[in-house]
Amino acid sequence: GAAAAKAAIDIAPGEALVIGGVAGGWKASAGAWTVERLAARFGSREVRLKGGGGCTMMFQEFLSYLQRGSDGDASPHYVFDHDVWPELLEEYDASVGGVFPDDLFSILGAARKAFRWFLVGPRCSGSQ
Repeated sequence: GAAAAKAAIDIAPGEALVIGGVAGGWKASAGAWTVERLAARFGSREVRLKGGGGCTMMFQEFLSYLQRGSDGDASPHYVFDHDVWPELLEEYDASVGGVFPDDLFSILGAARKAFRWFLVGPRCSGSQ
């Protein structure tokens, strides 16, 4: 956290900043977000799908669709959900290791545009 924040201070104007090593301690990257665990936790949740004309289905059905190779669809379905599931918000660090400790856009309240998404999909879908 503090090392990443220090690196941000030392970046010269016009130089790129690459933030690395901050996700290692997140539950999301420690195996909590495997297909099997997400299916066990959220399989009965309805998801809105994009691609292939769009539709809704239970998350477990969608994961089965992925495991079947997207049924050979040329334009496969994918989940692109901006209504982030509240259970997942505690499983990653939105401050990116302390580099962004304050959510400056929070002052917009209800006028704030969607700013985080849950994406799941196969190759050749809009999730990649």
